[in-house]
Amino acid sequence: MSHPTVQCTDNISRLSLEIRTAIKAVGAGIVDLKISNIIVQDNTTLILDQLSAQRKKELLNKICNVDYLQQHSDAIKRHHIGTGNWFLLEPVYQQWTKSSSGTLICPGAPGAGKTIMAALVIEELLRAAPCPQHPVTFIYYNYKSRDQQSLRHALETVLRQVVTVLPKIPDSVERLFSYTPSTHEIGSALRELLRDCQQLTIVIDALDECHDHIRADILSWIADLQSSLAVRFLATTRDFHANISHHIFHSQPLLEVKASRHDLELYTRSRATGLRAKAPSDLIEDLVNGVVTAADGM
Repeated sequence: MSHPTVQCTDNISRLSLEIRTAIKAVGAGIVDLKISNIIVQDNTTLILDQLSAQRKKELLNKICNVDYLQQHSDAIKRHHIGTGNWFLLEPVYQQWTKSSSGTLICPGAPGAGKTIMAALVIEELLRAAPCPQHPVTFIYYNYKSRDQQSLRHALETVLRQVVTVLPKIPDSVERLFSYTPSTHEIGSALRELLRDCQQLTIVIDALDECHDHIRADILSWIADLQSSLAVRFLATTRDFHANISHHIFHSQPLLEVKASRHDLELYTRSRATGLRAKAPSDLIEDLVNGVVTAADGM
C-alpha cells in the first residue's frame, strides 16, 4: 500500500504534466493562429497590390493607349554592341546630360542610325535615373502613325510615362481621367505633377515626321516648360532648319548623327563571320573596306 504523501506527489506530478501539455497545446494553437494571421495578411497585401497594379494599368491606358516602351525595346534589340559609343562620349552630349534644362538637336541623313542612337540615349538615361524625381520620357515618331502626331498625344504620352514611375496614382490624375479632359487640362495636370520632380527628360525620335504646325506646337510647349521647370530635351531629325525646328532652339547645340567608320567596320565584320571559313582573311578585309566605303556614313 502506497504512502498517502507519495500518492499526492504522483497526483501533483501528473497534474503538472497535464497542465504543461495543455499550455503547450494552447501555445501551439496561438502560434498556428499567428502564422495563419500572417498568411492572411500576406495574401491580403498581395491581392491589394494586384488590384492596385490593375487599377494603375487601366489608368495608364486611359491617359494614353500607346506604350512606347515596346518600340524602345524593339529599337534597342537592333543595336549592335559596341556601336554608338562615340556619340555618348561627345563633349556636347556629356554637357547636355549634366545640364538641368538643356536642349540638344541631333540631325542626320536618312539611314544614319538616328533611331538606334535615340534608343541608346534613352536606355542610358533610364539606367542612370530610374526614379520618380527624374522621369525619362520618350516618343518614337514614324510616318505610319500620323494619327499619333498631335500636341495632345505628346502631352498624354509624357503624362503616362511620368505616372508610370510614381509609387502611387495621384488623386488629381485619377479624378481628371474619370471623364475626357481637354488638352489644356492635361497640360495643367502634367505641369502640376512636374513641380514635385527635380528634372524631366524628353527624347523625341524622328521629329521631322511631324507636320509643320504640329511640330511647332510641340516645340513651343517644350520651350514653355523649360522656361519654368528643369526640362532636358533631345530630338533626332533628318534636318534642322526653320521648317523642322523652332526659332527658340536655333541657338542650341547640334550633334550630328552619322555612321562612324569604327561602327561600320565593327558591324560588317560581325556579319562577315560566317564567311571566314570559306574565304581568306585578306578577302574578308577587302569586303569590309568595300562595304564601309560604299556605305558613306549610312
